[in-house]
Amino acid sequence: DTLVIARRTGGLSARPVGENVEVTDSDVTFDNIELNAKIWGVANRVPNSLLEDSIIDLADAMAVEVAQAFAEAFDNAGFIGDGTSQYHGTVGVATKVLQSAYSASVVTATSNDTFDDLSLKNFTDTLARLPLYARRNAAWYISPVGWGSAMLRLAMLPGSNNTTLGAGGTNADNVVAGAGEQFLGYTMG
Repeated sequence: DTLVIARRTGGLSARPVGENVEVTDSDVTFDNIELNAKIWGVANRVPNSLLEDSIIDLADAMAVEVAQAFAEAFDNAGFIGDGTSQYHGTVGVATKVLQSAYSASVVTATSNDTFDDLSLKNFTDTLARLPLYARRNAAWYISPVGWGSAMLRLAMLPGSNNTTLGAGGTNADNVVAGAGEQFLGYTMG
């Protein structure tokens, strides 16, 4: 039910040295992140008359509903959870990043208060705050509205000439085929 994972907090330092001079040592440092399994559940009652008279495959429909309920609960806890029992004690990323200890992670899109207002610079500023060690597993987490109104819009903006549409070299064939779920080299989470 509990898993402890080591997290890198600091790395080795390379230092200039001369002949016959001992190099000052440095250490890789770690702390621990504890993951605790939480049990979530969904309860649903279906009247027997509906089971007997149903023209749809009710089991499949209920499986989809249960999966949707779990996905929504997990997303809400992981992003906006405030540590209360409603979120199973989880403090979400959006809640955590507002704490002063994490203020260096915040990028403010000044005067841009809707997805339609966001610029490519807002996204590149966000990537600039991402530490090198975290880039390998990084992904964008954004709503479908945000993806379409901001990221997709920016990917399809006209480029510097008539043959490419977007800043990333998007051409007419790419527009017809549709955009992949990737932006600035990172996949959608």
